Amino acid sequence: MSNSLINSLQNIDEVKPLGQEPNDVACFEELREVLKKHQKLDRFGLCLLHKHFDVNEDEILVESCDVKNRTLTIQPEKTAAEARSNETLLETNWRFSEDDKEGIEAFSAILICREQRHS
Repeated sequence: MSNSLINSLQNIDEVKPLGQEPNDVACFEELREVLKKHQKLDRFGLCLLHKHFDVNEDEILVESCDVKNRTLTIQPEKTAAEARSNETLLETNWRFSEDDKEGIEAFSAILICREQRHS
């Protein structure tokens, strides 16, 4: 996870809502067709990239779920804690790089979910 990809995002107070940037809807339509072509409409979606605060170089953003209280929480955690943990962490949000990288090098995780069994 590259924190520069998170920290370079616009703050939530500066981001324009969907449809207020040129070609937003056309972009969504094209991406939908690509996902449909690859039968991934139920696997991948879109989100409005933004930040609320900077993330330190020794941190990752981790999403946790409290099923009983129906609450999702995203907070920075030290990457060293990730290395020591026996938990399973699942990348759930990515940002594309702007360069010409290909394959898995063309994007980086910007959010990781702590896997929990919801049964």
